[in-house]
Amino acid sequence: PSPATSCAHYVDHGRSSGRHASSVRCSPCCVFCHPRSGTDLPPAEEGSRDDVPVACFDFDGTITRIDSLPLFALWLSPVRSFRALVRLVTAAVRGRLRSRDAAKRLFVDVVFAGMSSERVRHRAESFARFIFPLIRRRRLVDRLTAHLADGDRVIIVSASLECWVAPCAEKLGISEVVSTRAEVHMDGRFTGRLSMPNCRGQEKVTRLDEYLGRRPSVLHAYGNSTGDDELLGIATHPHRISRRPVSRANTVVQPPG
Repeated sequence: PSPATSCAHYVDHGRSSGRHASSVRCSPCCVFCHPRSGTDLPPAEEGSRDDVPVACFDFDGTITRIDSLPLFALWLSPVRSFRALVRLVTAAVRGRLRSRDAAKRLFVDVVFAGMSSERVRHRAESFARFIFPLIRRRRLVDRLTAHLADGDRVIIVSASLECWVAPCAEKLGISEVVSTRAEVHMDGRFTGRLSMPNCRGQEKVTRLDEYLGRRPSVLHAYGNSTGDDELLGIATHPHRISRRPVSRANTVVQPPG
């Protein structure tokens, strides 16, 4: 299907009413519009992959050492990033930022609104090529690679936007990403809005359940923050990532506690 008329018009891909929206579609990284991206593939039929262990990795602070949102925004547009920072500080001083999600919506609006999806795609690909290798945690990447070598199904579950998480995931050999999506207008420009709730906390569990269809008997989960607590809570093998620098003598993960 073409990007203009495909099922991408279901802005939330299965969570909407099922009627086509006339003016918006999902991000250019979505597999329904751009199958070559390989992200968020339709879940396998029941019973076909139930016996395969699943390993879910948070992205920011788990696979990476730092939050990728401000870094990608700076890579995308230094001017817009500075404007977003000013808006955030101003809103905070005036008491208008009630939550982390509100701050993220404001930041995304200032940085992405009106931005060409093609420009974002090109910058995301270069970010994955040049910047991502500098901020990823080698030991966690080794753990992820070990899961792949064991034949496990590896999924990145992130609150960051799919438009840059997916290209980074591809560099690790991961084709499955469950993350926050940005809304793109029919003219190919970002609207500055999210097309779904921020994929953090309980929303991670909700999105993962919808994606998998049913929970596997063996579920590994790796996360570093309170935004990963619910995901770690449903895992048969939860791994809380230590915030301390990891040396060769230290273990990479700690049980949640």
